Amino acid sequence: MKKAIILSSGGVDSTTCLSVAVNALGAENVSTASIFYGQKHKKELDAARAVAAYYHVPHYEFDLAQIMQYSNCSLLSHSTESIVHKSYGEQIAEKGEGKVSTYVPFRNGLMISVAASLAAGIYEEEETCLLYTSDAADEEDSGDLGGRRIMTKKKKEKGEKKKNEGETKEKRTM
Repeated sequence: MKKAIILSSGGVDSTTCLSVAVNALGAENVSTASIFYGQKHKKELDAARAVAAYYHVPHYEFDLAQIMQYSNCSLLSHSTESIVHKSYGEQIAEKGEGKVSTYVPFRNGLMISVAASLAAGIYEEEETCLLYTSDAADEEDSGDLGGRRIMTKKKKEKGEKKKNEGETKEKRTM
């Protein structure tokens, strides 16, 4: 049976993603994961816990704040900067090229790595989907804002050679 891990912020996008996964796979085959990276808004984690409880799915939390301790991104609790309440497009138009004030260095890549590692541990012998949505400015590979991703890890078939172990593929969805 397929299993899914949803990276959950507790917001509308990840909650919708969770709902779709539970509907398609059943709550017993879905887990959520949330990441504390030092963000000012800790209410995201409370919301993610509540959403996981509502859908009766296991919820895992990870703390990556120490990795972000050297960033002065305005979203981080230790930042000396205020959060700019403008879209990425507006910020870039005002300042020209460069990073927006809310850019968190490699945040989504770190989150995906953590979730993939979790999947390898809790769903070691299962086909696993890692689902997440993103509107982050650090999604350079997406070509747009609002990328949706599905990453799958195929179940290792009996007699399959080791070189394919943990093989993943990524495909873009709409």
